[in-house]
Amino acid sequence: MPSETYKFLEKLSQGDNSEINRYNYPDELISNVQESSKNPRLTKITIQFEDVEKYLNLLGVDNEEDLWVWRKFSDRYYYEDYSWDRYRDDFFEGYILESLNAENLRLILKIRSLCPVPKTRGEDPQHKLENFLNERFYNEVDNIIDIYQTYHDECIARAVNEIIENETKNPFQKLGITEIYKNRQFKTTVGILLNLYKIINDQELDLFGLLKKLDEKYNKYIVRGDWYELEYNSWCDDFDSNSMNDEIKKYLNDIIEQLEEESEDDEDLIEFYKLFEAVWKLGGFERWINMAGKQITIRFTDLKRNPTRLTFRYRKPNQNYMESEIRSVKNLEELNMMLYQGDLFENVKKILRKLL
Repeated sequence: MPSETYKFLEKLSQGDNSEINRYNYPDELISNVQESSKNPRLTKITIQFEDVEKYLNLLGVDNEEDLWVWRKFSDRYYYEDYSWDRYRDDFFEGYILESLNAENLRLILKIRSLCPVPKTRGEDPQHKLENFLNERFYNEVDNIIDIYQTYHDECIARAVNEIIENETKNPFQKLGITEIYKNRQFKTTVGILLNLYKIINDQELDLFGLLKKLDEKYNKYIVRGDWYELEYNSWCDDFDSNSMNDEIKKYLNDIIEQLEEESEDDEDLIEFYKLFEAVWKLGGFERWINMAGKQITIRFTDLKRNPTRLTFRYRKPNQNYMESEIRSVKNLEELNMMLYQGDLFENVKKILRKLL
């Protein structure tokens, strides 16, 4: 038995418009009917998908991971996902600074010459400069990473979106159904739809069923989906390197300006450098370090200036992470006393508390 959709189109083709009611079309995909005064078969039909995922399902894209990628990259109201940890790792592994242009690389060399860190990459296999800058100029580093991330994410998003769009746009254009609003709205005529029903030879289908059959028949060689790895595998060929480097240059110059203004007689700065070097010799930041000859492990977490303060976690035997103590020192003398003369340090603290 013919579907209500097919019977509706048949009546329109015969000039019978008595049942036209824009609020009660017989098919949920029909959003508008515009009659033709010359030829009923030229009556225009607007096909609209209120739910884009239904449109993707029609095209055979029904994997939840693929739908998530579509929402992330093709839906402009949805894309707010930033891989902050990934880009911070890139910074600490040296990829961000090494990827900059020649002008910024010269600024980095100047920064090296002003900092108490190795002057060349060959002498700095553990990326000591990146760690030093993060502890000493956290805000500037934060901005550099954010700029790098923004330009890369936006470029990758454009590349991924282009691939997805090419796989899903205008799938029925060669059949006379033209896309007028991406992934959502199409236009055609009553006559074209009836001819397509004739080609498929199944009058029982609604519009969704008809379009799905047409896609399977005429687009069977188009491979869609498997989009989950696109953001990692797509090549971004319109990356705006010049603009990114111009923005990053500002913060590199800010770092240089601050370094050049610092006084060698600044006691607080001297203690900062001493503590940074001590942490680096012990093993660096954000990792548990077993103290040789001691039954303790430590994890340096933060080193700030004005005033200088080194913060770390101090874990005794049989303590887990949550049981470890958060401690801090303001100079190298206090750090050495705490790490190597723990009992003496605790006694000094107790005496000071009583005196105060």
